[in-house]
Order: sequence, then structure tokens, then C-alpha cells
Amino acid sequence: IGLSGIAEKIKPFEITKSSGELKREEKAKIYSETIVVYDKNDYLVVIPKTQEASCFWGRNTEWCTASTKSKNYFDDYNKDGPLIIAITPNNKKYQFHKNSSPMDENDKPLEDITDPVLVELALLTGKIDNIKHIDYTNFRHCELTVQQNGLAINNIDKDIENYSYFCELAVQQNGLVIQYIDKDISNYSYLCELAVQQSGLAIHYIDKDILNYSYLCELAVQQNGLAIR
Repeated sequence: IGLSGIAEKIKPFEITKSSGELKREEKAKIYSETIVVYDKNDYLVVIPKTQEASCFWGRNTEWCTASTKSKNYFDDYNKDGPLIIAITPNNKKYQFHKNSSPMDENDKPLEDITDPVLVELALLTGKIDNIKHIDYTNFRHCELTVQQNGLAINNIDKDIENYSYFCELAVQQNGLVIQYIDKDISNYSYLCELAVQQSGLAIHYIDKDILNYSYLCELAVQQNGLAIR
């Protein structure tokens, strides 16, 4: 019998992988193409790195980033920033991206978000307007909010721990916020420097009696020549 004949006789006895083994391999592959951001208290938050992983985590949703029967737009989103998928304890799925409204599994925009994990994801992707309530006693909420809108510093209690740090973030985002910050704060001089570096026009809201005022004026006109007015 020739080699081809032997091969034909052996073929029926080849060992094939069980469905369980295939599922384990599939899961291992998907996890290798996924960043697990949070896996705690029955929440799972992931960032798929490939279209295949996006389809896996987005199964049973209406998202175009998980589509397998029509054009899939995962790559279009992914090139502009991470696509974040959250699965909540009740097994509901939500999708977040900086260029899109937060979406539920039916591809409907989320409004008035209250779930604490989803609130943080909305803040991370710059979707403040989709949040019903921001907890300004929560460090992370304060940090993310003023990074996106410096004016939010007005919502934060001045006696809260880390207030000076939040002020730094606020003036880095919007130098004109310096007008709302108490001059008695310990790092006020430094905040003024950050403010004029972000917006030269902030010089108009800084007390001329401050020790380094002339230096701040230099920074201000370097940032915006109109600050000299």
C-alpha cells in the first residue's frame, strides 16, 4: 500500500479538538486581543484591540463596531482612540468612545447616566453632558471633570482634600479660570504661571502686586500678543 493509501486509512482515526477545547482557544485569543480595564464587583470593562475582539465583546448588540453582516466600523473608531465596552452586573452592554455618544446595546444614546462605573467612563471619554449627577466629593470625578472643563472648579468645595491640585488642572485646561481661584491658596503664584501659559489673557485677572508679576506679563504676551492691552 502506498503512502497515500496509508494516509487515507489513518484519517478516520485522527484526533479532533473538542468543542470545549476550541472555545478555550477562542477565548484565549480574544483575551490576547483585549485590554481588561476593570473586572470587579460583577462589572467588566474592556478595550478591544482588534475587530474580532470588538465583535466578540459586542455580541448581541446593534453596534456597527460589532457588525458581522454589514460593514464593520471598528477600525474607524479605533484609529481615533480606544473603544471602551462595559458589561454591568445585569449583563447589559454599553459602549463609550470620545467621538460618539455613550450607547446602550440597542445603539441608543445614554442620557442621565447614574451608574458609578458608567459615570467614570463617560467622564473619561468627555461626555459630561450625558451624566445626570457628578459627585464632587469623589476625587476621580473632580479630577476628570476639571480636566475637561476648568470652570467646573466652581463646583468643588474649597475645603476638599487635593483642592489645590484640582485648581492646577483647571487652569491648565482654561487659564481664565484663575479669576475664580482664591488668592490665599498656597500655590497661587504657580497657578498664575500655569494660567498665562494656557491663555495670555489670564494676566488681566491677576493682581499686579503679585511678586512675579513682570515675569507673568512676559509669559502672557509670548502666549498671546493681545495680552499687552
